[in-house]
Amino acid sequence: MQTRRAIFGSPGRSRQFQLVRRENGKPVLACVGIAVRNGVVTSASAQPSRNVDHRPNIAYPRRPRSSDHDQMVGCASRQRDDPHPVALDDWTVHNLLCLTRLAHDRTSRHRMVMRIPKHVLAALAFATAGPLQAQAHPRASRPILAVFAHPDDERVIGPLLSRLAREGRETHLVIATDGSQGVRDFANIPAGSELAAARVKEANCAATRLGVRQLHIIGLPDGGLASFEVLGKLRPALASIIDSLKPAVIITFGPEGGTGHPDHRLVGDVVTQIVQGDARYAKVDLLYASLPSERLRTAPPAEPTVNGMAAALLTVRVPFEERDLTAGREEFACHASQYTPVEMAAVNKYLAHAWNGTVWLRPWNGTLHDPHPFRR
Repeated sequence: MQTRRAIFGSPGRSRQFQLVRRENGKPVLACVGIAVRNGVVTSASAQPSRNVDHRPNIAYPRRPRSSDHDQMVGCASRQRDDPHPVALDDWTVHNLLCLTRLAHDRTSRHRMVMRIPKHVLAALAFATAGPLQAQAHPRASRPILAVFAHPDDERVIGPLLSRLAREGRETHLVIATDGSQGVRDFANIPAGSELAAARVKEANCAATRLGVRQLHIIGLPDGGLASFEVLGKLRPALASIIDSLKPAVIITFGPEGGTGHPDHRLVGDVVTQIVQGDARYAKVDLLYASLPSERLRTAPPAEPTVNGMAAALLTVRVPFEERDLTAGREEFACHASQYTPVEMAAVNKYLAHAWNGTVWLRPWNGTLHDPHPFRR
């Protein structure tokens, strides 16, 4: 009888795991180990030997052969959603421990006995003392950056920004233009510097309500991005902000440009160019904000409308709570120079119907670097 030990696991998770031995060159299940969740041993069991499939994506570290004992091989059953093989030695030792004493012969059909010495349980308690939550993912410590053309464009993801801030993620909002040409007769504010100043105040009001860490207003001409001169200023300004913040995720408009405004399309194009053209941003998840066309077809009337995308393409879907919807409506109310109360009410109903409790986005190239880009 010989003690075999395998210690492996993953921070903050309980994993099932096994010890297997080789019999005639084939892996045979010998024992199921201990699973620990939040410092509590949730299972400690043994099973009779039975044949198990040798899964090619599982690492089976070899043990030295013994003249009078079977060769033992440790393996961990991976999460179903984790297709990547990880060698046993590479696993972080946190909250899983298996210590088993096996006594059997190759032909025995009797259940095996697992003895767990008290000092092992004490060591286990010591090792799992304190919070067992997974350490923050490195990407979760990096900010989320939203980049739009005008003050009020952020309304398309307002509930998402509210949720992220509420959950402790650092968010930043970039507005490319000064909004100085968004004249509405009812507001009695002329185009130019006076309206630009009013729009800055409104943008600050909205950012504050959404819990945005910092508002970045580049201040380029409203409605005037489509020139070599202005685009020549937009690109380095955006690149500087992205380079300084090193965001994990950037959200902007896709080619459809939200309402279709040329400034919307150009801002999204330039952000995409920056991410595509610099290897430093190769791991940034660039997401296009949109709404599903299927829901827009049945949405109540409002102006302006949004150019939707097929729901099948909007693969990043982030649910939000009623309080986030309320925050989105309240931040939208900050933009009083652009909408009457009646218009705002119509837009809010339109968006609420299209969202249906979810903010919709899509990766610019169809794939994500981080499958959970908004994790805490």
